[in-house]
Amino acid sequence: MLLAALAGGAQAEPKLVISAGAQLRLAAAPTLVHSGPLLVYQYGDWSFSHEALQGDSFYQGVDLTGMEVPFVRSLFEPRLRQEFAPWLAALSEEQAQVLDITEANINHSKVGDMEVWSSYNPQARRGEAFIFIDQAVHRLSMKGGKAQFDELLSAISRR
Repeated sequence: MLLAALAGGAQAEPKLVISAGAQLRLAAAPTLVHSGPLLVYQYGDWSFSHEALQGDSFYQGVDLTGMEVPFVRSLFEPRLRQEFAPWLAALSEEQAQVLDITEANINHSKVGDMEVWSSYNPQARRGEAFIFIDQAVHRLSMKGGKAQFDELLSAISRR
């Protein structure tokens, strides 16, 4: 992960480069925290974190290396679990529940050749977004209002 600013002076819009082909364009955060594999942007009343998912650390005690993309897709598309071993299907169902991903709150969009699957729970004021790009998965976890979550999703762009 690399935090960079567009060339062109002090008025440049900040961007968070999350991969060679993807970025987030958001106002500069007053506080940035780096903790382990997470980079956390903290604003006054909301925050989000970014993580490039790694198969060996996404789910504690289970190595999903090589299964990151199908596993995360199955959180949003439960029919995909039918192709999994029973233990992996159960793990997917459990993870979807933990992340508050339900059929009623799922959103799917495309940004160029990137796919974005997201879910927002208004009661918990929490959202999750997964960006699929170049055989990799990036996770954005957000705490705050729906307007800020929508702003976060709209900030996703190609580089």
